Amino acid sequence: KSGNSMNDLPMILSIPCRRACAAIDFLVGHIRSTIIYSNQPAQSKRGEGDIKLPSSQHILSVFNILINIIQDCGLPPSSRDRRECKGTKERAALRETATLNLLRLCDSRLKLEGKYLSTKMWHILGGCFLDEEKSVRGNIMNELAMMLKGTGTYRDGFLGIAPSLRFLALTALCADNDHHAQGHLLLNGNAANVGRHSNNIKSAALTCISSLRQTCEATSVQCRAISRKAERNFDNNLKMKLMPEFALPFAFHILAFRPETPSAGDLSNNKKERENNDNDDEEGQHKMLQKRLRWLLEPLVQSLGESADNISFLLRQAEILGNKYKPIETSQIVYTSPAFSPPKDSPDTLSPSSSELQTTPIKLHESPHGQKCDELSTSKLKIICTTARQVLLKFVKKDVNLTPYPGAMQIPSYLSARN
Repeated sequence: KSGNSMNDLPMILSIPCRRACAAIDFLVGHIRSTIIYSNQPAQSKRGEGDIKLPSSQHILSVFNILINIIQDCGLPPSSRDRRECKGTKERAALRETATLNLLRLCDSRLKLEGKYLSTKMWHILGGCFLDEEKSVRGNIMNELAMMLKGTGTYRDGFLGIAPSLRFLALTALCADNDHHAQGHLLLNGNAANVGRHSNNIKSAALTCISSLRQTCEATSVQCRAISRKAERNFDNNLKMKLMPEFALPFAFHILAFRPETPSAGDLSNNKKERENNDNDDEEGQHKMLQKRLRWLLEPLVQSLGESADNISFLLRQAEILGNKYKPIETSQIVYTSPAFSPPKDSPDTLSPSSSELQTTPIKLHESPHGQKCDELSTSKLKIICTTARQVLLKFVKKDVNLTPYPGAMQIPSYLSARN
């Protein structure tokens, strides 16, 4: 039985809507169950026959169907069903079902997210955390909280498995809008305020960060014990996947392409100057950006207690990204990023072939103003990095908080390019 909250909806939804939601639950449930079953030890399968794994083409098609439903604001792919699913409740139900199931396909145990969830898809998924329906946004946040903590659907026996850093970065989109009641809905992308669900995300992020940090330290010790080559592989590759501070470039990237992120101005300007400019919206944008960044930065710093020594690392990341890099527009990013791709000689049968990657393509809406879009996102990135530094400096209490990071500073090359 699916854990989807759609099972609890009253029967006021149209039959095509309920049918589409049930079909999504079934498709994703089948993919999840077959992969999880196939990963079990042979002795635990009780002599049952092998279950055929879903093909790469099938998995990619399901990813694309879910993304296209989200892009179409909750309309199903079938033109026949669309006529019966145009109501607000139907579209909200389908958006929620598509988003929850997309998150479940990105369960770390399945090892699908790095192969099938492109950066463009990840950005579209991120927009779901700003849904205008309170119940939809709250349920999506609850799902992310379970993913971050490794509970519920995402628990493997007695162990919870932490997700990739891309999902930790999405906590930046889970903050509520303090000015929502005053009608300033656009400051947070028209997102509904969800109260405790938003605050719970910070707690879940702290759990995830602590888990990732333990895994990162254990992996570092193991690699050093194996060989110098393994240690270099950790420093140059594995660390960027496991060290929670590397979630920051992902958060910066998704915020740089959000329309409500400010592209000019500075909250540090004196109050009189802001009054002369009479730009309350701009001030609200900067305050909302500060709060979004705090939703990620606060758990990162708190995870190390009062002696947190990662603040200088985070400050340095913000400085380098703001001064030397520009964000790469998502339609220009290759399908699978180097940091998440399996080795070329990997025997993993679920790795998609180049021909399969062309099936059921996601709808990409190319902007005719690519140059302006590039300049706008670069301007936004500079504002984001400046604001992040302001937020981080407020956490500095002791000299140890500014201990220089001993390693090399790495920036994911598939997210940002040097100016």
